[in-house]
Amino acid sequence: MIAAVVFDFDLTLADSSVAATDCANHALRSLGLPLADPALVRQTIGLSLRESFRLLSGTDDSQLALAYSQRFVERSQ
Repeated sequence: MIAAVVFDFDLTLADSSVAATDCANHALRSLGLPLADPALVRQTIGLSLRESFRLLSGTDDSQLALAYSQRFVERSQ
């Protein structure tokens, strides 16, 4: 009996880059930060949200990274 099935959608089974860009820029906008170029967002797919935030914003601020992550996830739901 199969207990679980895991799918890796991020550019393996589907192109999620449009949704990832929407979520990332929603989170950045809500924090008053500049929007990210979609090409840069695509390079962050598969990274943790904290690392994605660092690359997209150029800052290591842990409080902003947490807020970014929360807003990204809220938008994704």
